[in-house]
Amino acid sequence: MRIITKIVVYLIRIILLVTTLIVMVVAGEYATRYILRDITTTGDNGSYFAKQWRLKQFGRNNTKYNSWGRREHEFDRIAPENSYRIVVIGDSITYGQGIPEEERFTNRLASDLAGSETQFQILNFGKSGANFSHHIREIKKVLKLNPDYILLQWYVNDLEEQRAKGRPSYHNLAPTRKLHLRWHASSALYYVLNSGWYTLQSYLGMVDTYEKYMNERFIDPNSESSKRALRELKKILLLSNTRDVPIGMVLFPRLRPYLANNYPFDYLHEWMISICKKNKIPYVDLREDFKLFGSDIGRLQVNQYDAHPNGLANEIAAKRIMEVFGPIWQGR
Repeated sequence: MRIITKIVVYLIRIILLVTTLIVMVVAGEYATRYILRDITTTGDNGSYFAKQWRLKQFGRNNTKYNSWGRREHEFDRIAPENSYRIVVIGDSITYGQGIPEEERFTNRLASDLAGSETQFQILNFGKSGANFSHHIREIKKVLKLNPDYILLQWYVNDLEEQRAKGRPSYHNLAPTRKLHLRWHASSALYYVLNSGWYTLQSYLGMVDTYEKYMNERFIDPNSESSKRALRELKKILLLSNTRDVPIGMVLFPRLRPYLANNYPFDYLHEWMISICKKNKIPYVDLREDFKLFGSDIGRLQVNQYDAHPNGLANEIAAKRIMEVFGPIWQGR
């Protein structure tokens, strides 16, 4: 009888423990969602926060996307008479991850050019995750629209392949990848805990940094990775040249605290600038503009979990783009 009593007591204790853990996890989940209710997106597009942001912005069926599958208004294939069509190609920065459409630098450019005698049409062809290989395919589509100008937005990871090999890979808290993806997409608490675990891995040196990975691949301009990236960029320039469509570039730096003092990707920016100068391509490099924020670089980020440029950063970018490209477009 005593043995049965002990078993019952142990079972009750286990049930109470499990119940307590479940209650704590559920409470923690809702508390996390409430505390971080102002978080829009995260650095990736698969988290709980990112999914909620997309749902609020576009609905379940991406209702704010046009027939081209882009976050842009509908437009005719043939540009209106006496108009000047500018197509902007880029990645999630151009797309405007984490910010409303009206805060993107493309929308701001459209507003700045609205008072001109010429009818300017700015078309945003930003796509999250796009790089040079994507841009090649995109520019082939865009040329069918007979643009008057192409503005290419560049970021450091544009040089990577679509499925980059050797990129630092963190260990997840979840025991399997399937569980990780499920919890990552459905739980705010899991995202926060897993992000902290990633940070700890970097701090302890368990995973190589992204900066080291990029330097090993691209700091040598004669490396195979650098040569491949250069070939892809040349294809982009050749495509525009064959149709006599002028092209310009805007270079966005990586928004991290080290930007102001010890930016590890200066060599990539200088490489791109040298290519622009060699090919007489107008460009805007936003490093110096963003360096002015120093250690307060977070003011330019969407939020603490997403380092994409926010509305303020896009405003600064639009102003600099207008300074360089405005006279070109208006005095074409």
